[in-house]
Amino acid sequence: MTSSTSPILQAVAERQAAWSATAGKLKARADRARTVVLALGVIGAVLETAAGTLLAEGAKAAAAWTGACCLALIPVISSRFLGRAKLELWTRARSASESFKSEAFKFRAGAAPYEDPETAESTLHEAMSRIDVAMNDIRHETANVDYRAKAWSARLTVAEFIEQRLLEQACSFYRPRASRYKARSDRFRAVEFGLALVAAALGAAAGAGLHVQVDDQPLELAAWVAVVTTVSGAFATHAMAARYDRLVGTYLATANRLETLALRVQRTSMAVPSPAWSAFVHECEEAISTENESWKTIWAEKLA
Repeated sequence: MTSSTSPILQAVAERQAAWSATAGKLKARADRARTVVLALGVIGAVLETAAGTLLAEGAKAAAAWTGACCLALIPVISSRFLGRAKLELWTRARSASESFKSEAFKFRAGAAPYEDPETAESTLHEAMSRIDVAMNDIRHETANVDYRAKAWSARLTVAEFIEQRLLEQACSFYRPRASRYKARSDRFRAVEFGLALVAAALGAAAGAGLHVQVDDQPLELAAWVAVVTTVSGAFATHAMAARYDRLVGTYLATANRLETLALRVQRTSMAVPSPAWSAFVHECEEAISTENESWKTIWAEKLA
């Protein structure tokens, strides 16, 4: 059974979409900043080493100055876009989006405290107002953000709740996101391993006393061992800062839990509304909330 949406539910949908788009914007900004920091670190290390060991006299000063500028920009960009306040903006925006969505699904499922049709909308309005008040200090971040709110039906059947809340969350968000982050983690590991092999080869050549010349200038292999090791470390730091491995495990564990909950309720007959149904819906929302708190904890480690 589905029914037309209600004005209060649509207002919740608008706020959820706005905060979701805002969180996406803030996370994309942080991701771009981390990528820029990685690039600056690599370019700076290469240019500084090249200026001292490889380039002709005419190019040494330019390479050294450019490399120094790249390295000097890293703390500036990190503090401006990757500091505590900026990352907290993103996590709070995402939490607000998930809070609005959770209340909306409890309302649509007819679970406590929304089981009474006479008071359900006023109770949802109160919940919406509480979340609104908590986000007043950063509401300006939602300005000029493009979003499209979904038209949520006012009530869901058991089957619709399972499909739209549990399976869609597990199969359309958690598992695809885990696969994406696993692929990124694997790519960074491959690059890091390749650079480690290059550093090992250069170190062996330097230890064996091998002499290499580039444009009639001797190449100081020991210096390039150091720069390759530095670049490898920069890639490892980038991957660690993005928390890929930790997030993959969290997403997959939550997807498994939601799918298990869906299988459990599909084997039973449950009246709606009822205390048993409310308990089940709250268990589902708790599973998603636990995941939200988990990734917030993971990212908070960067801020500690």
